[in-house]
Amino acid sequence: MIDVAHAWLAPGGRIAVIDLAPPNFDPATLEQAAGEMLGSRFADRRAEVLGRHLVLIEATAR
Repeated sequence: MIDVAHAWLAPGGRIAVIDLAPPNFDPATLEQAAGEMLGSRFADRRAEVLGRHLVLIEATAR
């Protein structure tokens, strides 16, 4: 999904993903997990817990 989104977006384009978190999700690891998932292809990453099992991840394509 990340490869397709990056290929589709022009540099500077924004992506926002709302995803389900696993039942054993630890909110303290969200920023690290988002960074690992998006890698160096996206900058200005922001991750936020929306509820017990939902997370929002936003980023800008490089």
